Amino acid sequence: PLDIESTRSRLNHIATEEKIDVNPDVIDTLIAVSDGDLRRAITYLQSAARLSSAGDSKLAITSREIQETAGVVPTATVRAFAASLGIDSEDPTDEMDVDEDDTAKVRATFRKAQQQRGFDDIKSQVKLVMRKGYSVAQLLYQLHDLVVQDSLITERQKSNIALILGQADKSLTDGGDEELQLLEVALKISQAMKDSS
Repeated sequence: PLDIESTRSRLNHIATEEKIDVNPDVIDTLIAVSDGDLRRAITYLQSAARLSSAGDSKLAITSREIQETAGVVPTATVRAFAASLGIDSEDPTDEMDVDEDDTAKVRATFRKAQQQRGFDDIKSQVKLVMRKGYSVAQLLYQLHDLVVQDSLITERQKSNIALILGQADKSLTDGGDEELQLLEVALKISQAMKDSS
C-alpha cells in the first residue's frame, strides 16, 4: 500500500477530474476500508459514484455509502456493539478536564459502568446486528481492530479477546450459525472485559 498522504492526494485528484463530490471524511473512509490499497479505493469510489448518480440528480457521496459499497459494517454499528460488551474505543478523559493523577480513576470508573451490561443488553445488540444483515465475520474482523487499538484494554484482555475471536472465526468457517456464534463471542468478550487482570 501507498502511504496515506499519497493515496489521499491521488483520490482527491481522481474525484476532482471525474467531478465526484466528496469531502475529506469520505476520502479517509475510502483509505480505511481499502486498507490503503489505491486500486481498491478507486473501485469503491467509482462504484459509489455510479450509485449516487443513478437517480435524477447527482448526490454527494457519504462515508456510509462507501462502507456499504465496500461491504464493511458501519463504524457506528461496530462501536455500539463493542460498547454493549464493555468496550468503548473512546477514552473518557479525552473530552474531560481531568488531572493526570485522576485519569486512571476516571477510566476505571468508566470501565466499571460499561461492564454492568447484562445478558439482555448483549442479546438485543446481537439481534440488531443480525436484523440489519451484516456479515458476522466482517463485524468480528472490525471488532478485532477496535480492540487492538484500544489503549484502555489490558494486554491480557486483548489476548483473551483475540482467542475468542479466533475460535469464532474457526466455527464460522466450519459452518457454525452466525447468530449463535456472535452471541457466544459477545458473552465471552463481555466476561473477558469484566476480568480485570
